[in-house]
Amino acid sequence: MIVESRAVCEKKRLVNVLRRSTALVSVGSVSDRQFSLAGLGMRAARAGVLFGAVTVLATTHAAPARAETLNGSGQVGFDTLIPQATQPGDNDTVNISVGTTSGNVVIGSDLALPGLAQGIQLNFVTDPSTSAGGANVNVENGANFGIGAGAGVDFVGNGRFNVGRGAGVEGSVGMTGGTLSLGKDGGYSVLNVGYTGIGAFNQSGGAVDLDGSAFQLGVGGGSGTYNMSGGSFDLTPGSTIYIGESAGGNGTLNITGNAQFTTTDVTSGSGTQLFIGTDGGTGKIVQDGAGSLVSIDTGGNAFWLGSGSAGGQATYDLRAGTFNLDGTAGMVFGRDAGTTGSFLQSGGTFAAVGPVTIGSAGAGSYVLSGGSSTMNGGLRIASSTGSGEVVQTGGAATVVGAITFGNSTGTGSYSLDGGTLTAGGLTGGNANSTFSFGGGTLIAGQSFTTSSAFATSFDAASTIQVDGTDVLTWNSVIS
Repeated sequence: MIVESRAVCEKKRLVNVLRRSTALVSVGSVSDRQFSLAGLGMRAARAGVLFGAVTVLATTHAAPARAETLNGSGQVGFDTLIPQATQPGDNDTVNISVGTTSGNVVIGSDLALPGLAQGIQLNFVTDPSTSAGGANVNVENGANFGIGAGAGVDFVGNGRFNVGRGAGVEGSVGMTGGTLSLGKDGGYSVLNVGYTGIGAFNQSGGAVDLDGSAFQLGVGGGSGTYNMSGGSFDLTPGSTIYIGESAGGNGTLNITGNAQFTTTDVTSGSGTQLFIGTDGGTGKIVQDGAGSLVSIDTGGNAFWLGSGSAGGQATYDLRAGTFNLDGTAGMVFGRDAGTTGSFLQSGGTFAAVGPVTIGSAGAGSYVLSGGSSTMNGGLRIASSTGSGEVVQTGGAATVVGAITFGNSTGTGSYSLDGGTLTAGGLTGGNANSTFSFGGGTLIAGQSFTTSSAFATSFDAASTIQVDGTDVLTWNSVIS
């Protein structure tokens, strides 16, 4: 007499029952633990599956990854398919259409991807003919959307990923791994953190990629904070960054640890453009990680800190790490009348290819107390009708070429109170321009000259260093 094991008997009984079911689409072996039950909307892929009165016991075989493509539309599709695709052993691709036909998607309660699954690729695909701003995925109701290792979230088309959108609405994202991508097919996509609402994005790992799209933080009167302690954030040429925009808008980007915030180098055409503290908003970037990197290539585009006819306040606070700025246009602190832009550097390394302008029609300031600063495109102070002030108490500043003071009606000053300053001269200026020594060392470049349009002063013991055959010509009145 042959005695079969219970598992074998149960396997045969289940297959016999399923063969009599009109709902059966396909049946794999029990060891595969994969069943597709049409009409029931479920997969018998668990440790024990109850079908009628028949129970299939888990086998000792390890479950292989199940990779399926699941397609859905709008909120209903999202709510239906995500629970299915985040079960143990799954590694699915989920396509959710959003936009004019499908409607928007709301993540209104905590959700972590890939959940219990081995992985998930979640694609939000914009409906054809959807206008800009018409395809939205909103994180709200205080929910946190988690993206971890094995999870990929991709916006295909001109979609909007809004974290905290709407007055009083709060939402957050926690990213420890995986990928988040926003593309420009059919237009451009936008990552909004705090768009008229309150949003937070905490990234400790993973990669965020924006292809010709926009990153907006604390805009439209909202409040947004992006805390980046690890991972990478990259934007391709043609992308735009707004941090703190519109009246009441407040945006802060904190970069610590070994986080890498970069833009792709420009080979031709336009680079990334940045507006920090614009049109009545307040924007701030704080970089404080020894291994952190901020590398921006604007090409010929703007990098304005404090701009817009409605005013704006902006700050870049460099404490540690490397900040590289490529692009011929350089950066401007305090571009327009009624705006302020501040550059605080207490450590780290800063290098700019284009000119650094401290105060144009607005008010700009640069306080250097530590670290190193290399301005290969020169330094401009009060280049127009505004004010510009540079105060150096430490660190090492190198200006390739001359420091240029504006010769309009602006007020510009440089106070060298410590550290070292290497420059090729002091040019331009007007009666409102001043250069004062309160300590520190000025290392004069070859053929160093000063302008006769303004006065210089020695308020404390200071050093002027002239090397080799370099010639120093001091035309300014010394007071």
